[in-house]
Amino acid sequence: MDIMSNEILRQVEKEKDRALTVQIEKNRYLGIYKERVLLALTKNQVEEKLIYKQVEEACQKKVATRMVLSRAVELKFLKKYMKIADEYGLNTKLVDGISYVGDIALVIASDTALKAGINPFVTSYMDIITSKGLPLIYYQSLGKKISKKYMKVIKEKVPELAGEYEELTFFDTLCGIRCPLEEKLGGKIYG
Repeated sequence: MDIMSNEILRQVEKEKDRALTVQIEKNRYLGIYKERVLLALTKNQVEEKLIYKQVEEACQKKVATRMVLSRAVELKFLKKYMKIADEYGLNTKLVDGISYVGDIALVIASDTALKAGINPFVTSYMDIITSKGLPLIYYQSLGKKISKKYMKVIKEKVPELAGEYEELTFFDTLCGIRCPLEEKLGGKIYG
């Protein structure tokens, strides 16, 4: 009898630990079970000026049903993502609560569990750029027009971000638009 009761107690403890782990994960992902999360962005990523293209890609998936956003982020930053959710027919929910832990500010989720092993986190633009050894000015120039020379560097070093820059045209130079990378780096590639 004593062996059986020890085994039962162990099973109960195991289930309690599993339930606690699930609750902690749910609090991290703004009230969504981890296995239902398609994509997650941090507060810093949501507050960046550009929209992460991975958000739109996740919204396009048939399993995506809702977007949950943290009220810890100002509404002016959330609006651009709410508009994308609306375009794809996803339910949008703003949440706040002291039980939510971590820095996740946006979650795109499904109503059902997804394949195990999916990493919902998106690498930030700043991390991509700095991991390639490029100076911070490349990050600060995202969404701006840059010279052919620097566009070539972008296409070689970080081709996944090439679409986030525009190339200066002859007309742009006539209008006085200057490349921020040229101005800051003075013609050098790495500063």
